[in-house]
Amino acid sequence: MALPDLDPLEAPVLARLDALGIAFTRHTHPPVATVEAAVTHWAGIDAMHFKNLLLRNQKGDRHYLVVVEHEHHSAPEDVVPLKLPNKICSPLLFTD
Repeated sequence: MALPDLDPLEAPVLARLDALGIAFTRHTHPPVATVEAAVTHWAGIDAMHFKNLLLRNQKGDRHYLVVVEHEHHSAPEDVVPLKLPNKICSPLLFTD
């Protein structure tokens, strides 16, 4: 499957999906900072949408990806301390 405008980092992933016979549709949009800004780019895409938060430790050698449904709204009871190996981080709160 020929895909135009591929980032060199994503090309191997998409090539592997193609080689495995996994069908996919690639959607792109400019970088956005909020869900509200992204919603306009999702119009017409029948799929689930998510918020992503990339965390790393103080040394910068461990990374964690936290993924939450985009409609999730935080309440005080949703605030939990994030426990990573050998470290307890400050509370994590998702907001829009």
